[in-house]
Amino acid sequence: MRNRTASLIALLLAGLAPTAALADALAPSASEPEAPAKQHELSLGWSPRLMQRHDEIFSPRPARGGSAFGLSFGHEWEGEKTAHRSGLDFMKALAKTRPLFEYSRWPTGETQQTEATPFTALRLDHAVLRRVAVPGPFTLHLGGAADLDFQHFDWVWHPLAIGGYTGLLSLDARAEVETHLGARHELRLAVSTPLLAWVTRSPYAANDAQLIWNNREANPVKTFFRYLSQGQVRTVDSHQGLRVKLRYAYHLTPRYGLVLTAHGRLVHLTEPRPLMASEWGVTLATAWSF
Repeated sequence: MRNRTASLIALLLAGLAPTAALADALAPSASEPEAPAKQHELSLGWSPRLMQRHDEIFSPRPARGGSAFGLSFGHEWEGEKTAHRSGLDFMKALAKTRPLFEYSRWPTGETQQTEATPFTALRLDHAVLRRVAVPGPFTLHLGGAADLDFQHFDWVWHPLAIGGYTGLLSLDARAEVETHLGARHELRLAVSTPLLAWVTRSPYAANDAQLIWNNREANPVKTFFRYLSQGQVRTVDSHQGLRVKLRYAYHLTPRYGLVLTAHGRLVHLTEPRPLMASEWGVTLATAWSF
C-alpha cells in the first residue's frame, strides 16, 4: 500500500513539473517594469434606441418610434485625480402618433399612405470630473459637464409637414461610480442632471415670422446658429432632465476592448408649451486605449 501511494505521488509531481515550469516562464520577472496605466481611450459604436416625444407645440398626442441607425464616438482621458469624458452622438429616427393608415384624398379620391415623422439628433458633451476617495473597491468621480443636444424634425400631417427644432445647451452636475471585476472587466454607472441651460424651441403654433426669416437662405449652418440665437436661459423651474449610462467594458487585450452601454435620457420643458421626451437605447462599441 505504501509503495502504491509513493508511486502515485511521484506520478503527480512528474505531471505538475512541466506546468509549473511553463507558468514560471510566462510570469513577468520582478525586475520587469510594469505596463503604464491607460490614459486615453477612443471608442466607436453603433447605437439603436427607442424614443417617445410629447410636444404640445405640434400635437396633443405623444409620438413614439425608434432608430436602428445611431452612431457614437467617445474619448476618455484619465489622469491621476482628474478625468475627462467627451462624446459625439448622431441619430436618425422615425416616430408616429398612431399606426400608419391609408385614406382617400379629397377631391381626387386618390389613395394615400400616411408617413412617420423623421427626427435627426446631434449631441456633443464634455465632462470634467474629480476623483473622490471612497472606501471599498469603488472609484467615485464628481464634477460637471457641458451638453449640447440639438434635434430637427419634420412633423408630418400627411400630406403636409412642418419643420421644427429643439436645442439645449446645458451645464450639468455629474457623478460616476466605477469598479473593476477582475483584470478584464470594468463596470461604470454615470448620472447627470442639468442645472442651467440655454434652450431654443420652435415657436408656439409651430410657425411664425421669425422662423420664416431664419430660413431665408438655404444654408443649414447659418440657420442652425439663428435657431440657437432665439433661445433663452432656463433653470430647474422650467427645465428638468436626467441622463443615465451603465457601461460595461471587456478588455480583450491591454489596448483593445469591447464596450456595451445602456443609456437613457429624460427632458421636460414648460415653455412655450410643455414637452416631455424620453429616449432609451444601447451602444455596442469597440475601444482602443493608449
